[in-house]
Amino acid sequence: SKNMGLGLDVGLVFKPTDKLSIAASALDIGFINWKENAENFELKGQFTFDGLDLRNYIGQDIRTLCDDLADSIRGAFDVVETANAYRRGLNTRVMVSAAYDLTQRHQIGLLSRGFMYEGVLHPSFTLSYQMRPTEAVSLALSYSVAHWNYANVGFGFNVNLGPVQLYAVADNIIGALQPHQ
Repeated sequence: SKNMGLGLDVGLVFKPTDKLSIAASALDIGFINWKENAENFELKGQFTFDGLDLRNYIGQDIRTLCDDLADSIRGAFDVVETANAYRRGLNTRVMVSAAYDLTQRHQIGLLSRGFMYEGVLHPSFTLSYQMRPTEAVSLALSYSVAHWNYANVGFGFNVNLGPVQLYAVADNIIGALQPHQ
């Protein structure tokens, strides 16, 4: 209860015409003050990885190799542990989008999303198309550039069955179909 903070979400939607909708939001604006049960670790030292001679590990369990490498890294650093209070900002997300109704059943959209982590902005951009063949069914197709990866094709569907809504969405179906890649 001593680790108090503040978080704020804000957003707005603007419809300049019947067919165009523009939205913006900022989520998780704020911080947390860590005062109780705070743990801080500082590593002092230097480690240079010069590679491994795998001939030394032929016929051995991979854990032996990992343990030896971890021991080398551990031995290169002095760990200083403290319990000092600190303040940490939340990982703020900012989104701006626009959607345009081509017809009553077809819509295109554009989304720009920014995620702040450790003070660095990680952007992504999505272009989408949505169609509603009936009042109860909608289908969506999207293409995204995220984390400088350009192979993000998404698909989704939605079925409204009165009080029940069924849906499935994937923002990277290529990755789902080819996880080894």
